Amino acid sequence: MNMRILKSWLHILIKKTLLNKAFIALLLIIPVISVCLGKFSAMSEEEPTATIYISARSSDEVSDAVIEDLIGEYDGYSFVYEEDEDKILHDVRNHTALCGYILEKNQTERIADGKLKGNIILVERIGNLQTDVVNEVVFSAYYKEYTKYYTPIYLGLGDTDTFNKNFDRLTSSTLLNYTIEKLSTDDEADNALERSAHNLVGIIMFLFAMLNISDFILEKEHNLLYPINPKNRLAFRCIYFAVPLMMLSPFALIGTMLQNVNDGFLFELLHILLYDLLLVIICLVLSVVIKKRHIIIGMLPILTIIYIVICPVFEDLSTYLPIIGILRYLCPPFYYML
Repeated sequence: MNMRILKSWLHILIKKTLLNKAFIALLLIIPVISVCLGKFSAMSEEEPTATIYISARSSDEVSDAVIEDLIGEYDGYSFVYEEDEDKILHDVRNHTALCGYILEKNQTERIADGKLKGNIILVERIGNLQTDVVNEVVFSAYYKEYTKYYTPIYLGLGDTDTFNKNFDRLTSSTLLNYTIEKLSTDDEADNALERSAHNLVGIIMFLFAMLNISDFILEKEHNLLYPINPKNRLAFRCIYFAVPLMMLSPFALIGTMLQNVNDGFLFELLHILLYDLLLVIICLVLSVVIKKRHIIIGMLPILTIIYIVICPVFEDLSTYLPIIGILRYLCPPFYYML
């Protein structure tokens, strides 16, 4: 292959790509996705603290101690005392509060009588998974006071003052303190939407590569391709699929660099070039195996849905279904998301 033929091919393919409506549309979509999801991420950086109501139907030693222990802000949760049970029900129902806990009357007497059921009324919305975490916090505070008041009764101790003094000293140590910790870091939570934008770009580039296969099959069916020397057919196909991807890659790189999830310009550049190489290889294989254009077009919506579900675009579903963690290695866009 001489340079004159190569320049002619490049000139034709570049001109053809610039006139491609799908290419122009993707040039607009990539920065829009990056900017919009980046703004949503910035808006969600300061997440509101979830309000949790705590109330008691009567004042006694146990109820007062539990409420005093719980009132305050933890990491992402704020326990607030509220006497009005109607307000608790209203706010939980209208998503103003996460949930509410109402201590029944005469907690001290209930503990002395050994009553373990119905001591706390939980007000929650159906399907609220966060309540399970908060339940552990409330139970820890309640169990501390339950142990403090019930143990002397169970052991038949006459001098409860000495026991209570030592109990307070032990439970105030770091040995028995509990804390609430998030499983994901703040940076991971803040960058979730930006990572989604990055992952969507990988799927967009794959779909664009599939459209190039469709164009190649169409031009081949209508004999629109210039006569190619058999020795140069492989090289021509490589250039045919590589040129549009290389023209789209700078915009994908810019979209990635606009996010806070990038690992540096050189790394992202190498990452995109390797992904381009993978897509070119896939295009070469599919352009030989698939002979009909409508098959490619029909595959596009199906593959889009499959990749969004299997690949960790918005959420990693392999946490709930481990098989997805294996299947995603069969999806080309996943290697862009690594």
